[in-house]
Amino acid sequence: SEDEMQGSDEGTTPLPTGSGTPEDPFFLRSIGDIIEMVDDREAHYALASDIDASSTRSLHGGEGFEPMFALGNSFRGSFDGRDHNITGLYINRPTTNQVGFFSWVAANAVVVNLNIIDAEVIGSTNVGILAGRSTGVISGCSSSGTVSGEDNVGGLVGTNWRTVEQSHSSETVTASGSKI
Repeated sequence: SEDEMQGSDEGTTPLPTGSGTPEDPFFLRSIGDIIEMVDDREAHYALASDIDASSTRSLHGGEGFEPMFALGNSFRGSFDGRDHNITGLYINRPTTNQVGFFSWVAANAVVVNLNIIDAEVIGSTNVGILAGRSTGVISGCSSSGTVSGEDNVGGLVGTNWRTVEQSHSSETVTASGSKI
């Protein structure tokens, strides 16, 4: 709705609206809203607009964005990008496994209609721009940029054990190990 898209009058980003259910997802408007997703890994989320993630380059002493939902705390909800773009995502974690926007998309999770463009993602094993590892469903998503790691490195997803459909990626992928 139009109310979900409006910002605050004071120029600050409002808290995400919605209740986190499939019918009323949390609407995310900023990289800060996305970072707050870790508070509920089973909720339902949607992008309210395009998001400039170029500020992630300066996070965590140069390590950039911390992948969402690390192994053991996998993402189990739904994320609808609503065909919006997240631009300029930066992750520099060369000794970390399961590296991507989502660390791990679990078996009952669904990620749809999300575009992550001009990203730079560096990890160790299971490295991709959208997800380091996925056992869930990814549909209608795209990614572009550069990805590097040691093993199980891919453009959209590092390691996938379930469904990726109607999606595409256009990256430069570099791996120092044996599995690309």
